[in-house]
Amino acid sequence: MQKNKMNEIFWLFILSGVFGVILENIFCLIKHGHFESRAGVLYGPFNLVYALAGLLLVLVSVKINPKRDRYLFLLFALLGGCLEFILSYLQEMVFDTVSWNYSATTFNIYGRTNLLYCLMWGAAALFFVRDIYPLIKKFAGRLNSRKGRIFTKLTILVITLDLILSFGAVYRYNQRYQQVPAQGITEKLLDKYYDDNFIERKFPNMVHAN
Repeated sequence: MQKNKMNEIFWLFILSGVFGVILENIFCLIKHGHFESRAGVLYGPFNLVYALAGLLLVLVSVKINPKRDRYLFLLFALLGGCLEFILSYLQEMVFDTVSWNYSATTFNIYGRTNLLYCLMWGAAALFFVRDIYPLIKKFAGRLNSRKGRIFTKLTILVITLDLILSFGAVYRYNQRYQQVPAQGITEKLLDKYYDDNFIERKFPNMVHAN
């Protein structure tokens, strides 16, 4: 795969994750009247759910006639709901935690997604493809210079470390809940710097599954 295409895919992944956090923060502010962290990592406005959704959306949209908006809407309403369901299931299996639960809503599927949010995935897909993705392509295209490639590599390093650290901190959060003592210097450092209060402030919607 060409370096330029890889560069575009990377920035699509990153900026989709950032865009999703911004959009959800706005939604939360309108719905609840206050700001609440919706990031999925310890540092930075990034969420893996939206990052993966952005990649999936672009992959789907290039296979569909862009004039057929209703097809993209319906297809990504389905795919967005499936992605939300799968990631919720994986989070519970790996970390024994959940970050959203729609059990009290109408037409929900095991509390992991529901009809309303599926429709919102579809609407967001149209907005993303029309207005956001072209900007991401333009931004990524400007980073094909030597300085741009250095900046991209540094960003890759930062987000990789952030994801690894976030996964480790949440994993220890669940272990502490299960009263599993820290083993080794890494787990002791995670317990010291990312205790329960820190994790619960950073991820206010995340709760233990059991």
